[in-house]
Amino acid sequence: MIYRGPFVAMGLPSGYKAESELPKMPAFVGRMRAAHGNAIENLALLAVVVTVAKSRDISLATPAQYYFYARAAHWPLCVSNVPLGRTLAFMAGWASLLWMVALVFPVASGTGADKEL
Repeated sequence: MIYRGPFVAMGLPSGYKAESELPKMPAFVGRMRAAHGNAIENLALLAVVVTVAKSRDISLATPAQYYFYARAAHWPLCVSNVPLGRTLAFMAGWASLLWMVALVFPVASGTGADKEL
């Protein structure tokens, strides 16, 4: 809102400034939007996994804590443009999400012992 004014920031039509007359946004704003969009994309899979886990009475306490801390670290690392840090935080978040998926949707052992004849 500081750079573009309240009308443009809220998406309301503005007749007082053309887009070319607006000040250029700082680089960190784009990184903030990218980090937020990334968090929203991962939220959909997390919601499905947690909902299924709750319906099956499966505890996801430990991987959920790892996921939370990884995602909490990802946003400031992404905004401050720390390349290796944000990659490691993203990978830690995905690893904990995959850990939750493995707990909720276990893969069959492949021996055939649990299959019905």
